[in-house]
Amino acid sequence: MAGAESDLALHETGGVQVIDILLSQIDRVGVASLCEHILAQLDLSDRPRVVICFDTVKEVSSAILGAVLKIDKQTRQNDGRLHLCGMSPNVHAVFQLTRLDS
Repeated sequence: MAGAESDLALHETGGVQVIDILLSQIDRVGVASLCEHILAQLDLSDRPRVVICFDTVKEVSSAILGAVLKIDKQTRQNDGRLHLCGMSPNVHAVFQLTRLDS
């Protein structure tokens, strides 16, 4: 893993922060690094509107689920919104089972 910045593509469109995850699998250390990087970005904005794209992600670990929960919590605390998109059927099924898809 080269680092959080190289594992993410970050851009803003219409006031929405779009975060594309560029890895198919992320280990626990990588998830922690990605989460820290995303949370730091959220600290820079009021009422953050965030979209995380899972287009390339093929497997979801409990560490990823935990990171999404942290990001969602911080986004809500700042009166913002988090949306997840681009999930494969397998990844979406995990989010459905854990009720993190709503």
